[in-house]
Amino acid sequence: MEKKSVTICLIVILLGTTIGSSQITEETGIIMENNPPNPPSDPYPENESTNVSINILLSWTGGDPDGDPVTYDVFFGIISAPPKVTTNQSTTFYDPGALNYSVTYYWQIVAWDNQSASTTGPIWSFTTGYTQNNPPSNPIGLNPSWWLPAEDYHLIVSASDPDDDDVYFFVDWGDGNTSGWSGPYEPDLEATLIHNWSNEGNYTITVKTRDAAGMLSMGNYSFVIQIFEIRGNLEKAIIIGNIHNRKPIGDYIYFTVETIAYIRFPGRLIFPNVETEIAVIYKYIGMIIEGPPDFIIGFFNAVIISDIWPR
Repeated sequence: MEKKSVTICLIVILLGTTIGSSQITEETGIIMENNPPNPPSDPYPENESTNVSINILLSWTGGDPDGDPVTYDVFFGIISAPPKVTTNQSTTFYDPGALNYSVTYYWQIVAWDNQSASTTGPIWSFTTGYTQNNPPSNPIGLNPSWWLPAEDYHLIVSASDPDDDDVYFFVDWGDGNTSGWSGPYEPDLEATLIHNWSNEGNYTITVKTRDAAGMLSMGNYSFVIQIFEIRGNLEKAIIIGNIHNRKPIGDYIYFTVETIAYIRFPGRLIFPNVETEIAVIYKYIGMIIEGPPDFIIGFFNAVIISDIWPR
């Protein structure tokens, strides 16, 4: 009698069940491997740094190779196995508060993804300085309070320093992203940092400043920016007068008012307040004459930004 070979396949489908670090999806039954978060890296201050300011903002680079959301446990102290000081924070920076002069501090980051996989970073250290250093001024800026999705936004900030140290800026863009410490920049000169937002919404931008020794300013520069498309709010208008802060945004020209007359159709004359924000679409009949101040005159498709808030 001829023998036949029979292969038996045993398929185990555990819908929505996690096995170790693998995930079986309900839709396909395919086992999806979960990778742990990236090892915490790029510490600031750098490992074994010396003469560090007693007012320092610790920061690091994290993330996850699968794009999973990541949270962090922070360990910090004066012993080589530092104690845990925060748990489950989503930001990649930590403010330890005012430190002591001439002390070595140790710190460590443990990263967790949303599937309970973790990666423990190395223990880093730094030593604070022993001389007095004056903090830089609070950062300042004059920036538009609205923008279009996916368009590069140029944030302009500056800060001075009483010791004439170079300054650095750290921006929290309000959407889960940060700039890291950007610099050095000469004090009192404008610095430009670029970002864009994919989705419409309100985002709080917060800027921190430190000097070359790592000392933080006493306060921050913060404001809310509204990201939205201009839909159906354009109106026919005659605009005559002085403007400033003129910038292109997508198909629009944005500016703030110095002194203008704005004639809406049909036939309503208004005088917008100084610093009122106006957007003009590129398709217009008129001209803008460069100043300063710039001078605008013509018949435009335009919108006064404050008139379409809130959305």
